[in-house]
Amino acid sequence: NMVNELINKQYTMFIPFMIINPKNNINSILKFYKDYEYYLFGFKIHTKSNDVSPEDIKDPQFLDFCKTQRLPIIFHTRACENKYSYKSVLRFAEQNPTINVCVAHAAGFDKHFFEQIKNHNNVYFDVSPLLYLCKYASIGNEKIISKEPIDINYENPAEVLLKLYSLAPRRILWATDEPCGLNNSSTYKLQVDLLKQMNFSDILQVKQNTIDFLFYEE
Repeated sequence: NMVNELINKQYTMFIPFMIINPKNNINSILKFYKDYEYYLFGFKIHTKSNDVSPEDIKDPQFLDFCKTQRLPIIFHTRACENKYSYKSVLRFAEQNPTINVCVAHAAGFDKHFFEQIKNHNNVYFDVSPLLYLCKYASIGNEKIISKEPIDINYENPAEVLLKLYSLAPRRILWATDEPCGLNNSSTYKLQVDLLKQMNFSDILQVKQNTIDFLFYEE
């Protein structure tokens, strides 16, 4: 379904991450990655749904592999217990300063995250899926959005994007959850249009951030 979605929407580029649970089968995970490394750019870990606290990821084989192969990790987080939230990701980043990490979904717009991210050179955040995140923030969905979000008009996603950029211009990524599978709408194009409304120099910076995150370039 996902491959068909890529074809039908005529995407010209796809950057796959391997979704894993590092609590289990590390040998199988690393073997799979080695077999398909030409097609994979890093790992993605779902914290809450897989009961994985980032700061508890300490398997030396896995961590050394990420470090030597220079593989970034995207952590899917949401407004939940600290051990599954961005707070645990920041502690992982402190423990592993040579591994680039991304806090998915803009850390639920948590205002404290954007204060702390400046202290971590290896921490990034993405804005995926921006329109849905703004919708959830507008209706006060505290299962996804922080209880202490940035004070901004979430009914204006373009304004939200500019605000996030201003808070951490060298840490924001244009990462996405596309493709999403069945019944997916055309909101991705709408979100790209929001990005294109930014100043050209800002767009270039976001692109450079993505390159820095993926390839560890300075």
